[in-house]
Amino acid sequence: MHFETFSQKTDDQMSREDSVVEFPDVEPSYPGGELELQKFIAKNLNFPVDCLDSNFYGRIEMIFIVEKDGSISTIQINEKKSGCVQLVEEATRFLMLMPKWNPGEVEGVKKRVLVRLPFNICFR
Repeated sequence: MHFETFSQKTDDQMSREDSVVEFPDVEPSYPGGELELQKFIAKNLNFPVDCLDSNFYGRIEMIFIVEKDGSISTIQINEKKSGCVQLVEEATRFLMLMPKWNPGEVEGVKKRVLVRLPFNICFR
């Protein structure tokens, strides 16, 4: 079965509206602010035992898109010097638990925004 998609907007208009913005006028934010985000992290991020047992240190960067409705999509974990694959899996699971964020805006219009959330980690 084949479906045709019709729109009153040109492809150029649609691509501008759905494009991902890296530097919005208003950044997306976790509901309640940084303190609430830190509480959510402390409550929900479970460091894998394998990482704890191996004197783990490193940096991971959680990269995702906050959609116009505040939902999170397109999760990517950029692992640097960690050597702990289980932590990457846990970071992905953790991001999927997050509530909707307050979306970013450009000129007063909600936009899809790329967010980079870095973590420096050291267990010794």
